[in-house]
Amino acid sequence: MSRRPATPTVAVRDQILAILRGADDPLSTPQILIRMGNGGRNCNGPRPGSCRSPGDCPAWCWSTPGPHGPPVYPQLRALERLGLVARAHYPNPDSIAKAVAAGNLYHHIVDADPRCVYWRYVDTDTDEVFNEVLRALEGS
Repeated sequence: MSRRPATPTVAVRDQILAILRGADDPLSTPQILIRMGNGGRNCNGPRPGSCRSPGDCPAWCWSTPGPHGPPVYPQLRALERLGLVARAHYPNPDSIAKAVAAGNLYHHIVDADPRCVYWRYVDTDTDEVFNEVLRALEGS
């Protein structure tokens, strides 16, 4: 039996990494789901395109297996084990200082959901770690 992730799994992990690399601040799991759903245009439900409110889609379809790939949260955990993403405490002193400087501390605190896990991309000096993981995934 092969221990290599299936192609849809690798594609979902790559998309998650791209989302987190492009984020200025850590993202909560629901925020990642919303970006995976792409406003209802990337529905992972049993009937793709059946999103009830495409413009305001919460993308819960990405919390279960579907035609486009596996659920997101277990992939975040796998990426965490590989050292590519990490949980982040949010809001944190740095994000609060940025919010104070921008004059939006109230919204920053109110918008942060303490019930959610926040994730950040683990930035390395080079992409060598990422390339090594890809080689390991492809070579296994």
